[in-house]
Amino acid sequence: MKEEKINKFIRNWSKCRQEGKDKYIFKRSLYAALGALLGSSIAWLLKGQFIFFDFANLFLMFTIAFVSTCIGATRTWNKSETKYKALMDDNEV
Repeated sequence: MKEEKINKFIRNWSKCRQEGKDKYIFKRSLYAALGALLGSSIAWLLKGQFIFFDFANLFLMFTIAFVSTCIGATRTWNKSETKYKALMDDNEV
């Protein structure tokens, strides 16, 4: 079972790293920021507050979500790269 998880991680991460670090971080950040924007818009709509639509708040929310996800995605990339390299070194021995 553990060997399957390792092989799955190696397979999946090999695909992700082919796109490159910048594209990985940008895609993750954009999807998360758009998700936060959509989620908050739906919440405002359901609460009946969408009448007071404010682009400044939406832009601020998008920017904060994008930047914070960039930081998180960078850390995830570095952690996954370290894990991938360690697993590949173990497999070569």
